[in-house]
Amino acid sequence: MRSGEQLPRSARVVVATSRALPLLREARIRLDALVGSEIDPAERYEPGDLDVAPALVVRTESDRGGRYVQSDGVVRRYATVPAKVTGDTYGAGDTFAAGLTFALAEGKAPADALAFAAARAAEVVAFEGPYPPHE
Repeated sequence: MRSGEQLPRSARVVVATSRALPLLREARIRLDALVGSEIDPAERYEPGDLDVAPALVVRTESDRGGRYVQSDGVVRRYATVPAKVTGDTYGAGDTFAAGLTFALAEGKAPADALAFAAARAAEVVAFEGPYPPHE
């Protein structure tokens, strides 16, 4: 084992994007959550794609919310938070993943963590550009 290979799993919560499946296969760590898109083929994940199944798999569906599956195998849905979309959705997905990671690290249950993440993504689409307007 090379030095540092187990560092990600030493974190309290490990969340990754399904865009990184090749690297995740090589790392062979158990993810607390894997986030991907149901719409974007580059972000597809199917059970068995990883040797070690993630504890939580989230599939986003843009403004339709998405679905998630925990270890029990039950597919559940989460909703988006209504937002006035400016037309600029850049960063919403990354913000969603960051919000999910933050909420899971705080110890929130998956449903609550997803609601938190959806609310953060809604904040991002409410303004144009990468930063909120100055007040």
